[in-house]
Amino acid sequence: MLGDELGIPADTLAKFDHDEPQIARGTLILVDEAGMAGTLILDRLIGRARAAGAVVRLAGDDQQLAAVEAGGVLRHLDHEVGAVRMGQVVRFVDPSEAATTLQVRDGIAAAADFYLSRGRVIAGTTTTMPEVAYATWLEDVRAGRDSLLLATSTSTVAELNARARADLIVSGQVEVDGVQLRDGTAAGVGDRVATRRNERRLAVNGGRDWVKNGDSWRVLAVHDDGALTVEHRRHHGRAILPAGYVAAHVELDYARTVRRAQGLTVDHAHLLVDPQLTREEFYVGVSRARHGTRLYVASMTDDGPDHHPEMAGASRDVLASIITRSGIEPSASEAIREAVASLGDLRRMAVEYEYALGVHVGDRYHAAAEAARPGVTADAAWPSVAQRLHLAEGAGWRVDDILNRAEQMGGYADARSDTRVLVFRLDRLLHSSTPTGMSAPAVPSWLAAAPPPSAAQPWDSYLPGRYTEMADRITTLAAAAASEPATWLGSIGAGIGRSEAIRQTVAYRTVYSVTGDDALGPEPDQAGRQREAWTAAHRAITESQCGGWQGNAPGATRILAAIDHEPAAATDDLTNPTRTAPTRHL
Repeated sequence: MLGDELGIPADTLAKFDHDEPQIARGTLILVDEAGMAGTLILDRLIGRARAAGAVVRLAGDDQQLAAVEAGGVLRHLDHEVGAVRMGQVVRFVDPSEAATTLQVRDGIAAAADFYLSRGRVIAGTTTTMPEVAYATWLEDVRAGRDSLLLATSTSTVAELNARARADLIVSGQVEVDGVQLRDGTAAGVGDRVATRRNERRLAVNGGRDWVKNGDSWRVLAVHDDGALTVEHRRHHGRAILPAGYVAAHVELDYARTVRRAQGLTVDHAHLLVDPQLTREEFYVGVSRARHGTRLYVASMTDDGPDHHPEMAGASRDVLASIITRSGIEPSASEAIREAVASLGDLRRMAVEYEYALGVHVGDRYHAAAEAARPGVTADAAWPSVAQRLHLAEGAGWRVDDILNRAEQMGGYADARSDTRVLVFRLDRLLHSSTPTGMSAPAVPSWLAAAPPPSAAQPWDSYLPGRYTEMADRITTLAAAAASEPATWLGSIGAGIGRSEAIRQTVAYRTVYSVTGDDALGPEPDQAGRQREAWTAAHRAITESQCGGWQGNAPGATRILAAIDHEPAAATDDLTNPTRTAPTRHL
């Protein structure tokens, strides 16, 4: 407890806020674990301290779990005015473990190798891992070690707690008779329990402490009315918990959720690793135990084998993914700043525009496609058909007309996918109907289709407006690249297609985060929208080197690049195109 360690009075922030005690001028108010405090309550505290002539200092870790309420204030303060940081971790027996937890904190995926190299990682299914973690933890307990089970879900924690009590009863460490607790379990003499609500009227340790949320206790006696006599597991102070309090606010304390373990220190810990953990949750989980934490990774589904030759690799992938995935909630100011910064984000603009196109269309594309070829909308390649229909409308086609023309191009015979055949035919039709000599579209068609010639309100103004914003953003990026000048401009030819090649390239580099000197980076391995975009931009670069851009219909220009890779047989046999249709994701 902070008060004991510093030798000064300490209280909870919630109590301080509720009672509003007098603050003497010159007082220093230290808030521990400030990252878990809500922004509004901290604001009230600081306001009162300033009015009284006192000062407030916040201590905490902005990379651990944050407040349940609106939070993020520690990161905001660090960003705006700076903070003093402690660089030495003193909790761990092994200095290399301390260094590894700092790597986890900083999002360095290589931290996973420490746990793997020390034999601390066990992988299996969602069913087997709780079993293995529990068995290892039980060995610790029976050996008299201070050990804790950690999980992410309250249901898993309740199951582990109930099982622990049952096994300790069998071994004679806990009595069978007990009283009902808030989580549906029971507690008897010898059990370890946790209190979940602050209760100041229950004084402990000669009045120097009181029953608090998160305290851990050992049950000394069970009373007939359901009350419990308990002993604090740290300072050994004793209290009698009334029956009503026990039923509503006491749980077994062999396992805890990661959030409830923040601020806790034990000798050994066993963490059930859910692949969906965030870095902050994982960081808390691996930094509780002085002598180290074992990780139990549920990297396989229950219908797979428990052991696999690639299990170590899969475990590292899971751990690396967790370590690099932050779940930090931004403060209100940070959220506003990010929102303003994202206004010029070309990728986001394209996603929002495409979503608006879909809302505008509604079920119209589905109905028209099903009327022309039943079943095509259920295929995984349907988003690619919808994308071509957007392009067709932007080029002036009626949807029914182009779908009927595609149907008239031949039968489907034994095609692997009717929908992919339809994608291929729509590309052919868009290409064949292209008037020559037309200028390039304002936005590369792999990024966004031109808005339809007519649309109902409010789309009649929104869609053209958003399309123009994307075009203007690309113009700005192209101008910036030309003025620097960017190294990759050396690969762009000096022909009449130079301007279009630069626009295609800056759009691709921006959307797919290409930062090297190579204009486009390597061609993506997987067929899909990014490879389609890469091919279109690469084609524009090649044309600039050859002296000219080959005009295509607005909205259909670069989508056709994928066709150029089709073998001749696929062009002749329209029922069996060999190229996989690109996905909808940018």
